[in-house]
Amino acid sequence: MKRKEIDFQCPPNNETALHVATRKQNKEIIRMLLLYGAQRSLRNADGQEAYQLAETKEIKDLFKRQNSFRFAFLHSVCKTTPLFQQKIKCESCSLVNDDTFYEWELIDRNASQKALRFRRELKPSTSINKKVLKQKLYSIKKGYITARLQDASVADGERINDYFKRALFQQDPHYIITAYTICQNFSELLNKDMARNVIHDLKNGCSKFSCDCLYSTEDGTKSITNILLHHSTFQQFSFKGEVYRGIVVPKNILDHYKVGSCIITTTFLSTSKNPAVAQVFCDKGSVNSTAHSFFCIYEILDNNRTALDISKISEFEDEDEVLILPYSAFLITKIEEGQETTKIYLKEQCLKNMFGSDESQEHSIKSTACPMELVDSNLLDNMSEILLQEDDNIRPRSKTTPILETYF
Repeated sequence: MKRKEIDFQCPPNNETALHVATRKQNKEIIRMLLLYGAQRSLRNADGQEAYQLAETKEIKDLFKRQNSFRFAFLHSVCKTTPLFQQKIKCESCSLVNDDTFYEWELIDRNASQKALRFRRELKPSTSINKKVLKQKLYSIKKGYITARLQDASVADGERINDYFKRALFQQDPHYIITAYTICQNFSELLNKDMARNVIHDLKNGCSKFSCDCLYSTEDGTKSITNILLHHSTFQQFSFKGEVYRGIVVPKNILDHYKVGSCIITTTFLSTSKNPAVAQVFCDKGSVNSTAHSFFCIYEILDNNRTALDISKISEFEDEDEVLILPYSAFLITKIEEGQETTKIYLKEQCLKNMFGSDESQEHSIKSTACPMELVDSNLLDNMSEILLQEDDNIRPRSKTTPILETYF
């Protein structure tokens, strides 16, 4: 049976086979449909997902993600998985290949400046209309998905390809969220490509015309980010509030996290509105004894797409997922060290007036932290001075040395 037949919504109730099986509490049929990739987020005429029709914990558990590390950053699992064997090497810029561990954030005194730069590059010259959306989805489907998933398992490769094909033909960008949430291997690959691209860009000033890494992945990853940042359909999902994420790493890995440090996210970060969900993923489990658990609390103050509340369109609604978008700036305001878990509090730094009404760049940063929270009270003043001094028309790139000292 083809996936579009599995997901067919039969009138008048618009219920899929998964809805019917769940309504009848048929465990074996539910398990089989999920195994074949039935889309969980489809809603019937009453606005219900199949998961909401489950009457027992046993049935509900069938819908939960198995062996998930979605809200935990596990240092040991961030190597290329067997699902994606294709290597992308960069001979031209001397940076190492896919076996390298890439961080999901940058930390330095100019983090907000870099956030502004990357967001500025991604701002489209016009609104993302149907024509522009089609071009971007085509770029993702043909130039990125097809190439990067060529060594994927049959099941996962077909599933991700199918969702992006639907997005292209139906002109529906919601399928990007479907693909991102349904397959952890895909979201891990996407985030690794994004983190690597930022490092290639900043550290060696690469361009996609001279760097195999950027040539293979930059257009696709930027198109995905651009759509989530700027397509009108996602404005309704903008989130403001507190979210949580677990990190399990060797304790000294985060020694550079200091109160007053400012970070910029370089990837998509999956967080949860429910601290209990993130806490479960914060458990070290079988990780070696040198690992330490960190529990991050992000305070998001700007509801203009720093983060998207995708809980209602995710394939796993019970996870209460909020997706922090790339190139968002946060200030570390407090660190509480514990024997088993260290809590890290981060407050968003709202970037305002990134573009003037005449499309000219107006660099400014609005501090949302009280001076008492900063180790160096001049930190944000220094950032603002640098932003104001930056040439608006030229993005500096170095071919030999890093632009700024950055912790990786």
